Amino acid sequence: MLWTRTKAQPAATDVIPTGLLIRSIGYRGNPLPGLPFDDTHGVIEHIDGRVVGRLGSYVTGWIKRGPTGVIGTNKKCARDTVRALLDDADAGRLSTDRSLDRFAVAARLRQRSRDVVDLTGWNAIDLSERRGGRAEGRPRHKLTRVPELVAAAQDSRSGGPHHYDVIVVGSGLGGLSSAACLAASGKSVRVAPTSSWPWRIVTDERISTVAISPGCISTASTCSIRTSRRSPG
Repeated sequence: MLWTRTKAQPAATDVIPTGLLIRSIGYRGNPLPGLPFDDTHGVIEHIDGRVVGRLGSYVTGWIKRGPTGVIGTNKKCARDTVRALLDDADAGRLSTDRSLDRFAVAARLRQRSRDVVDLTGWNAIDLSERRGGRAEGRPRHKLTRVPELVAAAQDSRSGGPHHYDVIVVGSGLGGLSSAACLAASGKSVRVAPTSSWPWRIVTDERISTVAISPGCISTASTCSIRTSRRSPG
């Protein structure tokens, strides 16, 4: 790689031996009309993600902190801003004039587009990618085309049986931790609260393992189960 110093010594060139060169250069933020801008740092003026002097306006990412950090930095940056927004909402500081409730929003979105991906659809995409990766011996096979993503999301609304590798009975800390570890290893997992116990054999969901938290793990290679309350008596 040739590195030319263009300020102090314009004619000087350094040679840095390398087998790979990756370009990762951020860009300076631009001001937005009506929002306070810090021209020195190239960011919108804010306090904990809240835009200064603009109640109900928030920023995250490079326009909040400048072109620095990696993916993990962006996650924390977004999390902190969302926490500020939720705190303001809980405290009643945000106007709700002309706001729609969640059901009206969902209906409006589906009027405008048939291909709305909700949390259930996102989870279906995640499961599809993990299954594809498992077949290839890697954590996941990323779906990168919109039609593929929409098709995977719509599988969750197909009405057919749901298939799980593991069902964890118990949604306490131990159960959730176990489910997270299993999901990270590429397993399809369902967490069921202990309030759904006892269970009975049915034919809806084929699984390979039932994990009861805390305690034992029992295996049934072709067992199919679903939560069901036992009738009184």
